[in-house]
Amino acid sequence: MVLTRLRCEERTSTFVTKKGQEGKTKRAALRALQTHLARELYRILQASHVDNLLPAPLRILFSVDLTYQVRVLRKYCLI
Repeated sequence: MVLTRLRCEERTSTFVTKKGQEGKTKRAALRALQTHLARELYRILQASHVDNLLPAPLRILFSVDLTYQVRVLRKYCLI
C-alpha cells in the first residue's frame, strides 16, 4: 500500500523526500510513511465506525478493536 501510494500520490512522495532531506535513509523514510499511513487509516476507520457510515457487513468486520486491526495490518506489512 505504501509503495503504491508513493508512486501515485504527490504528497506521499513529498513526505518521503522531506524525510530524506532530514537525513533519513529510504528504508527509514518508508517506515515513517507506514506509521503515518497507519495513523491516517486508523482515524478514517474510527470516524466511520463511530458515525456508522460503513455498510452493515463492514460494520460487523470493524466491530473488533480498531487498535488491534491496525497492529495486525502493520505486523504483516499491509500498511
